[in-house]
Amino acid sequence: MVTMKKRANASPTTAAVTAILLLAARHTATAAGGGYQYAGFGSCRDINGNTYSNIQLTATTATSTDLACNDSCGIFLSSGTLRGFEWQLVDGFSRRCYCLFDAGSDVEAMALNMGGDGATWKGDNVGTGEIASAENIGIDSYCYKLVPLVSLDGVAPTPPPTFLSFDLPTFLPFD
Repeated sequence: MVTMKKRANASPTTAAVTAILLLAARHTATAAGGGYQYAGFGSCRDINGNTYSNIQLTATTATSTDLACNDSCGIFLSSGTLRGFEWQLVDGFSRRCYCLFDAGSDVEAMALNMGGDGATWKGDNVGTGEIASAENIGIDSYCYKLVPLVSLDGVAPTPPPTFLSFDLPTFLPFD
């Protein structure tokens, strides 16, 4: 639970705006070699509306939260074909974590090499390239796309903020 502390002399507007900005940052996470950016509510789609091949992680450590799914999919960053992840909350209690890959990726081999997680895979979807959108599929599904920390032209973009894992700080008024 996130708690907010406020100084007696802090402006209510300043506190509210700061809280909104900090909570919005919750939808971006960093991982070694890249970051994940919240792409939208629904199933992740490529520019042509196609879904991606995936590995469904089934361990409780991977499915408990979107942050846990983020961390768990990070083991596939070196594959070069990881595009992001979807975290789903089905019927209010069943949680699912899908690591998403370009079509043609050997998701079976990657899943089997993980060992012990009980991962399953689906390798016949045709999505490729960067995640472009999210499409509502009738369940609580949250799409996060991989955003490299180094661009193809060699210029490092500004890293995204990390998930909040602490209480919000005391707010100070702006002078």
